[in-house]
Amino acid sequence: MKNLLVFAVLFAYGAVTTQGSLWELQKMIKQVTGKNALWNYSKYGCYCGSGGKGMPKDGTDQCCQLHDCCYHRLKGHGCNAKLNTYSYSYLSGRIYCAGLGSWCKRESCRCDSDFVLCLKKHVSSYKTGYRFYRKSRCGGEELRC
Repeated sequence: MKNLLVFAVLFAYGAVTTQGSLWELQKMIKQVTGKNALWNYSKYGCYCGSGGKGMPKDGTDQCCQLHDCCYHRLKGHGCNAKLNTYSYSYLSGRIYCAGLGSWCKRESCRCDSDFVLCLKKHVSSYKTGYRFYRKSRCGGEELRC
C-alpha cells in the first residue's frame, strides 16, 4: 500500500517516473541525504528538475547542473540515462554500482552516485528558499556542458 501511495504522488507531480534510473535516483537520494527527492530537489534552484539556465544558486544547485551535464554526455553516446535501470548498493557511506549490465547502465549509475554524493556534501548549506524556485527567475543562457 505504501508503494502505491508513493507511485500516486510521483505520478501526480510528474517530476519523476517509477521506471528507469530516476526511480533508483530518488531511492539513492533518500538513503544518502535522508531527504525526500521530490519535495527537496525536484524544483530546487535553477538546475534541479527539468531544464536549467543561468548561474547555479548554490552548491546544491551546482550538483544538479553537473548531473544534467553528465546525463547530456550519456545522451551523446546514445544512452537514455533517465530510463536505464541499474543496481547499486549503499554501504558505510559509499555507493557501489553493480558491474553487470551495459555501459549505459553503469554510467547512468555513476552519474547518479556522483550527484547524490555531491548533494550530501552540500546538505548543510541547503536553502529552503530555493525549494520550488521559479525557473523564470533564473537569468542567463541555457545550460552548456
